[in-house]
Amino acid sequence: MPLSLDSEYLMAIEPYMPVLANAPKAPIGDIKNRRTAVDGLFNLLMLAWPTMGDVEHEVQTVKAEDEHELQLYYFTKRDPRAQHSL
Repeated sequence: MPLSLDSEYLMAIEPYMPVLANAPKAPIGDIKNRRTAVDGLFNLLMLAWPTMGDVEHEVQTVKAEDEHELQLYYFTKRDPRAQHSL
């Protein structure tokens, strides 16, 4: 049985499908160019994402074994009763 996307998730990402379809495809094994392409794609997607007024975020940077810097995002809701999540 093939895997399928949840219908609610599919509706949410539908506006981004043309961007994903037109994204450059790096050859398999070409990690450096694939990371560059994915970083660019996520940056474009995040520009279109609505701002959440009651959410704060912190960005931490760690280095991978190959010296590539990875950004980790930690989001918290400003409401003190809210649960923290990563």
